[in-house]
Formats: sequence, structure tokens, C-alpha cells
Amino acid sequence: MLGVKTIAISSFLVVVLILGLYGYSASKMEVKDVRVHSLSDISTDGFTLSGDIDVYNHGLIWVYADHIDFKVTLEESGSELATGRVEGGVVSPGSMAAFAFSNEIKWVPTAEMAIGLITKENTYAKITGVVYAIDLGFVSIKVPFEKRIDLKPYVEQFVKNKIGEFFGDSGKQAVDAWNEMFG
Repeated sequence: MLGVKTIAISSFLVVVLILGLYGYSASKMEVKDVRVHSLSDISTDGFTLSGDIDVYNHGLIWVYADHIDFKVTLEESGSELATGRVEGGVVSPGSMAAFAFSNEIKWVPTAEMAIGLITKENTYAKITGVVYAIDLGFVSIKVPFEKRIDLKPYVEQFVKNKIGEFFGDSGKQAVDAWNEMFG
């Protein structure tokens, strides 16, 4: 028969092994992609940015991603457009989990910024963030990420729609003129 001491030592070693495997697996997590699906509800006050953050687990056992914090900044000015938090979930070994986000981005662009958004070839924003694989306060494993997106196609579509709404039938002529001038 096994003694209490042997069972206690064996149990302790199993717990240490599991914690070691968990820590190893958490350290092997990677953000494979940040996919933007849409910019919707575009208005003069802002827009809604929706997409997925794809997290891959290269480790040996499942890992619970506690949460994902991110922010969206306008690249040229460094202006922070939005911040957000996505609740995490389990990421199985050797697989990817997609964590959906949808955030309203409030902005009131100046006339100069609005003209820049329309006339420049590209207008980039950055989505940067951190996946918290382990967040115990005193110990954490963080997986940083960054994605660059071009806002120009979405801003152009918004302007074209607003011109059409404002001018009605003659809006088509304005949109055609827009396309001729700006491509």
C-alpha cells in the first residue's frame, strides 16, 4: 500500500507537471491574424469596426485566454480612436480560436483631417493589443499583436453615399464626378 506521504508527493508532482505544461502552452500562443470584416454604421460621429482576432495555440494542452485588450489609433496622428476588451476562451492545442470584436469608434474629424482622409492615397489605422493567456496579477503571459488597416475605402463609400443622399438624383452626377477626380 502506498503511504500518505507517497500519495502527497505524487499529487504534488502531477500538479507541478500540469502547471508546467499549461505555462509552456500559454507561452506558445500566437496571434495569427486580426481580420476586419466591416466598418459599418458610418456617420459624422463615427463608425463601428467589426472583426476577429485569431489566436493559435502551438502548445501541448489547452489554454484559457483570459481576455484580449486592444486599441485603434490613427497612424498619421497617433490619435486614439477606440479601446476595447474581448472576453477570452479556450484555445485547444494545435488549433486556432477566433475571438470576435465589434466596437464603436467615436470621432469628430476636423475639416483638415476629413480632406486628408478623402484626398490621400491611403489612411491607415493600427489595431494593437495583448492577449492575456495567464493573468494572475503577479504572473502573466501576454501575447502582443498589431494590425494595420486602410480606412480610405470605407470613408470614400461613406462620402459617396452622403453625396447621393444629399443631392438625390443629381447625386449620381456628383458621385460620377467624384469617381473621375479621385478614382
